[in-house]
Amino acid sequence: MTILSASTIIPTRTGFTAALNEGFTLRADILEDWLIRIAVKPDERFRIPQTWMIAPDTHKNGDVPVEGRDRLSLDLFNPPEVQHEENGASSNDWRVTIEKSPLRLTIERHEN
Repeated sequence: MTILSASTIIPTRTGFTAALNEGFTLRADILEDWLIRIAVKPDERFRIPQTWMIAPDTHKNGDVPVEGRDRLSLDLFNPPEVQHEENGASSNDWRVTIEKSPLRLTIERHEN
């Protein structure tokens, strides 16, 4: 078993990405006031790039398309404003922090 660690943390519009050892990339996205997506991608790609799980607004147009959706798509989500910190990102409702070595994520929900 390999213990992952992070090197570079790069802010994104919805959270951050982090380069991990062993060729992995971590991506943390605050997608909605109630939803966070954490993805660990091997070698910059997924074996199956589609998902049939997280699909916003399916009640408006039926179900997820049979071919699936891009696993990391931000389409149809309504991300809140995100503030970037040295070791993570936060919104009015969430805070995601990353410790680099060994890799550890802490996800906190703010009580409003």
